Amino acid sequence: MFQKRYLFLLVLNLNLSADGIFSDPVTKSILAPGWGQLSLDKNVRARKFILAEFSLLIIGLGAHVFNNNQIKNYQSFSAKNAEVLIYNKDHKYWVDIGNYSSFLDYNHEHLRFREPDDLYNVNQKWYWNSEQNRKIFKKMRIDSDLLKFRINFIVGGLILNHIVSGIDAMYLKKL
Repeated sequence: MFQKRYLFLLVLNLNLSADGIFSDPVTKSILAPGWGQLSLDKNVRARKFILAEFSLLIIGLGAHVFNNNQIKNYQSFSAKNAEVLIYNKDHKYWVDIGNYSSFLDYNHEHLRFREPDDLYNVNQKWYWNSEQNRKIFKKMRIDSDLLKFRINFIVGGLILNHIVSGIDAMYLKKL
């Protein structure tokens, strides 16, 4: 562990020198949006990129934490109302229990479709105590999936911020 830390510090010190890779404002901006603009004394532009970066990071981390709570909530709801053992289940399982009242209904339909490899066994059983609870669960799971989809756009925004900051630093450097 110490060796990796010292190696990292050595590389960082070498790169921070005048001829290092981190002396280029474009590289700085790609690594940390706004850093290259700061090195070129463009503080207003730097502030915009830094603000965008921190905003997207905070929103993304908050959404990630909230999504994990949503997943725990719908899993707990299914354990209480469908007798589901929540451990070691994949996403397909959670989709399927929202679409069928019981694992028997699911298995009967997939036998009709001649898909015996898709059947659930007794260890993966579920029985919804009411149709209303199944629909509530399904909405909870879909809401969680939509939030996860939106988190992907936030990550895309972060990547785009790095790229645009790098392009902006390249433009400023050539002025």
